[in-house]
Amino acid sequence: MKHKILALCGLILMCYACSLSTATAAPQSATTDNAAITTAVKTYQSVLDAQWTNTSCTLSRCLSSSSRIVGTPAGRDTFTQVERENLKIRDELLADGTWFAVAKSDVTITQATPQPDGSAFVIATITTTLTEGGKDGKPTPGNLSDAHTITLKQVDGKYYVMADIRNDSGSTSFLSSITIKGQIVTYVFIGLVALAALLPWLAAFRGRGKHPIENKLFVSLTSTLVMTYMWWLTRNHAHVTGVNGARRVCKGSYSFMLNPRVAKILSWSNDCITHSWVAMVLITAAALALLFLELWVTRRYIAAPSVAKRAARRR
Repeated sequence: MKHKILALCGLILMCYACSLSTATAAPQSATTDNAAITTAVKTYQSVLDAQWTNTSCTLSRCLSSSSRIVGTPAGRDTFTQVERENLKIRDELLADGTWFAVAKSDVTITQATPQPDGSAFVIATITTTLTEGGKDGKPTPGNLSDAHTITLKQVDGKYYVMADIRNDSGSTSFLSSITIKGQIVTYVFIGLVALAALLPWLAAFRGRGKHPIENKLFVSLTSTLVMTYMWWLTRNHAHVTGVNGARRVCKGSYSFMLNPRVAKILSWSNDCITHSWVAMVLITAAALALLFLELWVTRRYIAAPSVAKRAARRR
């Protein structure tokens, strides 16, 4: 009986020692995982930073996407959601003549939650500093800063990024403002160009084709060319005049630089935004004036009955 009691006490002591061992080992494992997670996120982010300056990486073909990080599990999408957004922003800026010479990110992990299957969910704040290339003088960096939710998968003790989304609307709204405002300007002027081309034919419809077709064709082609030129002007680069009277190009088109957030992110002068708004108002007013002039010419010289016809009607 005495031996049984001693054996039972020994078993209890062994269980207690095991529980202490497990309790002390857990924090060490969590610390190791956090270090591995931080390394994985920074490795992934360095790939995204390189894409800002590597214009050969596009959404249609990219040999340096984050899915090509050595060890990344098969079956992952070529790009994460944030990666796609970054490439779209870069291409929109590049189309407007703006490119970046340097991109560098600071990654701060605010929360890492390991999952039973070995994966992990991470909340991180990522601030990417972008230095514009081709600027005269010393360039002033701008930045994109957002909170991210990142999903990682563990393979052989290492973590790899599987998904990345922005939690707030900072860069996403910036992308939308570039795309939407640029598209609105484009669609408006496509409509104006089409209206300029069709107006002589629509206004002269009551003439039932009895008036010389070359007259309508001349007015239509002339108005279309002038309206297309005005559309091209919206793609012209904004510029401001410095204190010394020198003309400084803003490196962004009028239609692109309608959003004050552009100036903040890319460290451009607010004067560039103001200049763009003034230019767009003037160009739009000129386009509308052209339509009214075209309508007046059409009604006066094309759609109006001829002098002979008016005289015949009076008889």
